[in-house]
Amino acid sequence: MNRDPYLPLTETAYYTLVALLEPCHGYKILNKVKELSDGQVHLAPGTLYGALENLAKQGLIDLIEEVGPRKKVFQIAEKGREVLEKDRKRLIHMTNLLAGEKELFISSEKIPVKENKSPDEVIMNKEEKNQKVNPGDRIISPEPINSSQNKKKKREEDLFY
Repeated sequence: MNRDPYLPLTETAYYTLVALLEPCHGYKILNKVKELSDGQVHLAPGTLYGALENLAKQGLIDLIEEVGPRKKVFQIAEKGREVLEKDRKRLIHMTNLLAGEKELFISSEKIPVKENKSPDEVIMNKEEKNQKVNPGDRIISPEPINSSQNKKKKREEDLFY
């Protein structure tokens, strides 16, 4: 399978292309990106103008009007729409990989592990006993561990701490 050389889009490129689904000039793009991202993305003018230049060179956007020496109006090109749609599908596919995980929370909450107790379950047990848990705490099992369990525990510790 050949990967599209335009993918994955950067966050700046993605939001800029979405903003340019209708014709916009730079200042309007900055405001639309902020609005589209619920205030999470604030593009600096230099970042935006660099992105606009790159997107235009790649043929993903078109300059449709120059209103004076410093105000240019851009709009997404057909090629840009195609790339934006491919990236949207790529992101949906990646998100759907987790759709079957009913107990998965994308946060610091419990993430289930199929075998034995996960570090999160041990932490939850420790919390239930009203013991303080610090992020850097090593979790030591109170029950005796045979050598194969000990090796597995060591691997888990290496992965999680």
